[in-house]
This record gives sequence, C-alpha cells and structure tokens, in this order.
Amino acid sequence: MKTENNPPEEEKSSKSKRGILCPKCEHLNPLGLDKCEYCQGHLFIVCKKCGATNQRVLSRCTSCRQAFHGGDTPRWLKKLKGRQAFGITWRQALVIIVVAVGTYYVITKLAGSAGGGGGE
Repeated sequence: MKTENNPPEEEKSSKSKRGILCPKCEHLNPLGLDKCEYCQGHLFIVCKKCGATNQRVLSRCTSCRQAFHGGDTPRWLKKLKGRQAFGITWRQALVIIVVAVGTYYVITKLAGSAGGGGGE
C-alpha cells in the first residue's frame, strides 16, 4: 500500500493535476509557480497565525483553520475606524456633537437669564 499525503477537500477544488487556478484572473497556471503567469497575482498566502502556506482561493488555513479574508468584524464597525460617507472620522463627529451640545446649553442659559426676571 502506498501512503500519500492527500490534501484536504478545499485544496482539491482549485488545485488539480493540470495546475492552480488564479483567484484574480482565473488563469490556469502550471504547478510549482508562486505567481500567476498572466496577471502576476499571488497564488499563495502565508497564514499569520501558524505560518503555513495556503492557496489564495481558500477562506481558511488548512493547518490551523484561521480565517484569511473578512473576519468577524461587522461592516458598520469597520466604517467607524476609517472615513465615513461624509468624509469625516468618528472623532470629528464626536467633536461636532460636543460643540453642538455646548452651544445649545449656552443659548438656553442666555435665553433663560434674559427673559426670566419678571417675578420680582
């Protein structure tokens, strides 16, 4: 009996006896290349958690099952870290809100002290 290292099910989908399919341009590349012959896109990535080399088309590491793309962070939370649709950061929005609340407080105090002296 021969003992072979059979790749996991996910690897078999894009890696065949003919070659490796590029996830960027879908060009079929011969085995043994690190970059696509057509678009020069990377065919493999290295897992940040365990250091194993995996095909770029896979969503998880074949060794440690760490997710490669996306993650568990919701899209709305990712947007808070960067720029918003109006071109301002969440810190700038916070400053605008604080200034608006402060202005409202000052205006209501001035309006209350100017018109509230009729009871004496």
